[in-house]
Amino acid sequence: MIASGGKDVLIDATLSISNNDGIKNKNKEQKSETRKKIEADNKAIDLLIDEELKKEKPSPKKVSKLMKKKAYNSKTLKNEELDEIQDRDTKDIETSKKIIEDEEDSYDHKQKIDKDIRTGYQAGKKQYAVGYKWHVATDANSGAILKPLTTFANTSDISTVDTFVEELGDDMKSLGADKAYKSEAIDKLLESKDIENNVCLKETKKMSDEDRKEQRENEKPKHKVRAKVEHTFALIKTTMKQSATRYTGLLRNNMNFTLICIAANLKLFAHKQIKLQKVGNL
Repeated sequence: MIASGGKDVLIDATLSISNNDGIKNKNKEQKSETRKKIEADNKAIDLLIDEELKKEKPSPKKVSKLMKKKAYNSKTLKNEELDEIQDRDTKDIETSKKIIEDEEDSYDHKQKIDKDIRTGYQAGKKQYAVGYKWHVATDANSGAILKPLTTFANTSDISTVDTFVEELGDDMKSLGADKAYKSEAIDKLLESKDIENNVCLKETKKMSDEDRKEQRENEKPKHKVRAKVEHTFALIKTTMKQSATRYTGLLRNNMNFTLICIAANLKLFAHKQIKLQKVGNL
């Protein structure tokens, strides 16, 4: 049911939420410094907001941007502090890959606190959440998951492209993804590997209404195909009821996600087999 070569591959990512965010390995002095930094950063932003509001014609966009920056400071500061305490860079995908490769289990039977979770941004819901990030590469034709990967929640989606191309590049005919994966580096990578680039284009502020309308029309075929990868997460999160993490630590959650993906593929192939039997009996 999966082509042995020349695959049209789709990639995407989603946040898996965790409720185990009670990290208690900071002393009172560190917590105090945390509050000071948050207050200082946000106070500076508040001053900029006040200055903008005092203008004769305040810019709603600028105020909104500053408010988002204030929220970002408060939410992501915890990631930086934990990285510093644990001496690691969780934004770097190589950190996640090394933990999985070396089987570094962070689970502590006594504390049972998840020290690997980080704060990530859910672009679709426009909100921050703590947990892990699940990434998949799927076959556009069959819908099967070809390669799953779990990373820290603050690891960027685009950083996984190199890994997926390295793992699947020999069998990959094209690569499709949403605009979050669009970059000059990715364009060059796909060109060097002779892989058709079906990553959706970004819209820019400088574009005219006509250009924007034309680009949206031209991009419709890409979006129609790319949307198929979202069905995978719909199956996992909704049908299979796996919307949140079930285990402690990156290693254990990666193993769990791998098993979930195997189960999702079995479910997919079972449905396809039933359909084939029904067609054969007609």
